[in-house]
Amino acid sequence: MAPASAPAAAAVDHASSASDTAYRKGVAEGTKAGERAAQTKYEKKMAALAKRLQAYQDFEKKLVAMYAVGLAIANADGVICDEERQELDQFIAGCSAANLPPVLSERVARLTAKPPTLPQALQYAKHAGLPKRDIDDIVDVIAHADGVVNTHEEQFIARWKSMSVNYEASLA
Repeated sequence: MAPASAPAAAAVDHASSASDTAYRKGVAEGTKAGERAAQTKYEKKMAALAKRLQAYQDFEKKLVAMYAVGLAIANADGVICDEERQELDQFIAGCSAANLPPVLSERVARLTAKPPTLPQALQYAKHAGLPKRDIDDIVDVIAHADGVVNTHEEQFIARWKSMSVNYEASLA
């Protein structure tokens, strides 16, 4: 009987070995499938994050451009009065003006220290893709912030109106 049990034991051993091999292969395939799924999920999350970060960067560009335009009109007479600055902060940054991220606050502070000219402000606006209607609104609100539209501001507005004809086309 011993000889009959040896072939049976060998067959069981072979079946067990084949079963182990199949099991290991299944685990390896499952692991690869899980890794592929995790990689796909990771790639989707990274793409979504990149899109959100781009939106933040676009927002920052637009905010800086809006400040540049506002500061240019506020400084049309060579002086940015308190009313103009307060109106600019309120109109552009709203309640968060005092809580802008440090990097953004520093950019606005640099612009405030050396306000851009209209052509310089429009370069910021073009770079940010700021629509003409937003520039129109900023110019109007800031020009009227102190209750008086002086000669320098009137000249600025006239200059903007003449430049605005080609502005939208320059965004395309």
